[in-house]
Amino acid sequence: MEADWFQWLTEGFLLMVLGVIGLVGNTCSMALFARQRIQRVFHHLLLLLAIFDARPNLTTLKSLDEN
Repeated sequence: MEADWFQWLTEGFLLMVLGVIGLVGNTCSMALFARQRIQRVFHHLLLLLAIFDARPNLTTLKSLDEN
């Protein structure tokens, strides 16, 4: 009984909460770096990092939705 509750807490609830927080943070970063007045290579690299960092979050949240 306790193992099922702990598994739900870690693999279900906490993973979903952290995934949503990660998506919100990456979305804010994408918006910030895409709207920079002075576009430097560093801003482009951080924008790409935020985009590619969001992909695992999306796939994890999608897999949680299927279960």
